[in-house]
Amino acid sequence: MRYVYLNGDFVLEEEAKIPIFDSSIVVGDIVLEVARTFNHVFFKLDSHIDRLLYGVKELNFNFSYEKDKIEKLTKDLFNRNSVSENENVEWQIVYVVTNGLKTHFKLYSNDDENFTFAILCFPLKFRLGCMKDRYLNGCKLLVADQRAIPNILLPPQIKSRGRLHFKLAKLQVQKRDANADALLLDNNNCITEVSGSNLFLVKNNAVYTAPSDCVVSGITREYVIQICESLGFEVIEKKIPITEINQYDEAFITSTIIGIIYVRQIETCVFSDMKPGNVTLRIIQKFIEDCECNFVSQAVKYAEDPDVAKII
Repeated sequence: MRYVYLNGDFVLEEEAKIPIFDSSIVVGDIVLEVARTFNHVFFKLDSHIDRLLYGVKELNFNFSYEKDKIEKLTKDLFNRNSVSENENVEWQIVYVVTNGLKTHFKLYSNDDENFTFAILCFPLKFRLGCMKDRYLNGCKLLVADQRAIPNILLPPQIKSRGRLHFKLAKLQVQKRDANADALLLDNNNCITEVSGSNLFLVKNNAVYTAPSDCVVSGITREYVIQICESLGFEVIEKKIPITEINQYDEAFITSTIIGIIYVRQIETCVFSDMKPGNVTLRIIQKFIEDCECNFVSQAVKYAEDPDVAKII
């Protein structure tokens, strides 16, 4: 039995409801943020809440929750839900803010606060258990026909559910290989990001990634950049044409949920024989050391869970 926080109350997941005229449904007006735990400790929670509040402010939502209150609600919700799983299970936290009921539908509501706020908290064992093979054997990236949305059209720093270009990219790539992940290019055929994660490339002990104003500036991306610098690896942000991909020796992707997964292949360019390159491995090891949680081993263990095994 798990709970969600919804508009002032902790309610059972199966009882949580929003009106059909909520702006998220009517016009897709929604900001979200995703966080997680390592060893039941929230990872970069301050940064995630800051980014949530940034998006809410940029879209001019009438949102009245302060950062301290959101942090407290998050911890309260986690404490309610964490007892429902084994203590070794990690948790994902999703924040959702919408602009509430559209003005012309307000006659259906007695709510004076014109926004919807939900916090979801659920176990990560299913999602990460299903990714066991990617952690162990690396992931394969294929270039989608769908292009990334230029930052002059949509600021990548605002996280919203309305990222249909990622969905289209995934569908296009899965027609070629159901197990591959989608890599998006910009209009000049330069690498941007993978649908749902940031991409890093390695050459001559330097780490390369797309400029931060061209991609979602991931919180884990920024953390990994700090790790690279602490290990003495130069980090270079630059636009990289897809035609130059074979000039690089290693690749890996990062996101809040997955941490780091190494890339074994992009299109026909193969980087490794089913193991991370030396630079990538050192970065992974440092990440695991810092968060005191071996997320690779966790994924393998989650895959052995009978409930997870049913869906793999």
